[in-house]
Amino acid sequence: MPVSIEDAVLQRIVPGPELAEEIRATTERMKAETERYLEENNISADVRCVGSVAKGTFLTDPDIDLL
Repeated sequence: MPVSIEDAVLQRIVPGPELAEEIRATTERMKAETERYLEENNISADVRCVGSVAKGTFLTDPDIDLL
């Protein structure tokens, strides 16, 4: 059975499990490094991940938004 255009596009833009885990790990590492910087410089702030990565709706090559 031929692959539909929609399925072909989804296969290209939706990350597989390995890439999704790599993105999550990178996000956690960035968050930890930011929190460490804030602590070292006596800056009081909460670091949160927002956007598609936080919601788990990211596609391949996402922006990682920390607030």
